[in-house]
Amino acid sequence: MKISLVTPGFPPDKTGGIENYVGLVFRELRAMGHDVRVITKLHSTNLETDEVEQLTSGEGEIGGYAEWTIKAWFRLREEKPDVAHFNGFPGQILSLAPLPGMPKVVHIHNSLTTDPEWWVRAPFRHAIGYRIVVEAFRSSSLVISPTQVVKDDLMRHVPSLPEDKIRVIPNCVDTNRFAPGSVPTSVREKYGLGHKFVVLYFGKIKRTKGIEELCKAVALLKGKVDAALILGGSSAASDSFANHLKETYEGVILTGFVEDPRPYYEAADAFAIYTPGFYGGETFAIALAEAMSMGLPIVCSDNPIFHEVTHENAVFVRPKDPEALAEGLLSLARDPSRARVLGSRSREVAGTNYNARHVARQLEVAYREAAN
Repeated sequence: MKISLVTPGFPPDKTGGIENYVGLVFRELRAMGHDVRVITKLHSTNLETDEVEQLTSGEGEIGGYAEWTIKAWFRLREEKPDVAHFNGFPGQILSLAPLPGMPKVVHIHNSLTTDPEWWVRAPFRHAIGYRIVVEAFRSSSLVISPTQVVKDDLMRHVPSLPEDKIRVIPNCVDTNRFAPGSVPTSVREKYGLGHKFVVLYFGKIKRTKGIEELCKAVALLKGKVDAALILGGSSAASDSFANHLKETYEGVILTGFVEDPRPYYEAADAFAIYTPGFYGGETFAIALAEAMSMGLPIVCSDNPIFHEVTHENAVFVRPKDPEALAEGLLSLARDPSRARVLGSRSREVAGTNYNARHVARQLEVAYREAAN
């Protein structure tokens, strides 16, 4: 098949959940023999490859989207793929452009149920964005949802969308690369962690992810075991929240952007993710799947998305309750054998369900369905 992948960025020019996902899918689909091209935005690094078209855009949000969409529309019409797979908000905007006869697959990377504060801060802006996304799903040939929970959420928001138009296909990780023992690590030495019980979080550093509650929980945990907390990842917008965490919670390690997270996973004893629900746009959590692939036991909020992604293999605790989270972490710190069993099972779940080739095969079926 001739496939066009539309994405807001492409590694290594831009990395992130969407970009890394598209990068893996691109690699696997090409390895399966498909003619795959990428249409994306140029950020800072020209990749200089014929398979990836990096288009420039103007200054400002509205002007930038408009210029990029027009350029990408012309490129798609020239490519004439058998199917186009649209990722991210720029992709959803482009999917609404006139593309006669072109099957359109639109991917859900952010849930329609989001943080209420977004609407308070910029109600007009988010109302427009919400309408664009809804129309992108309605006008698509097929919608891909990373979890059943997110599919159900979409159906609540857009009840007119035929249910059989939505396919649940999980996001993926490179399970060969993200494997226990895949890299040496000096993280414990770097931060002087010794034999501490190390709790790790990876993702955007923003309030809606439950990170402050995690900091409070580890502060409580330190009263019972020798523990440390590493918060991996860059800030979502400004560094104000990260600076607040540094000033408020003694000993918390904030890494900032990390090129390769594997040494951090390798150094950790447990992975914690505490997003209370859809807030923050949580739909799958790539870092959670990476941690599972690295064989880490998971402690997370009692969130239906996390139940689905972990296949019930985690320590689930009440959201917005640092004391409950501390007890969940303590249960693993005091029972290493249980932690090892959970970690081993994490690796099995990730290898079976989130292997990039396995996911690419599911996409291949969906593309053929959309094209027929």
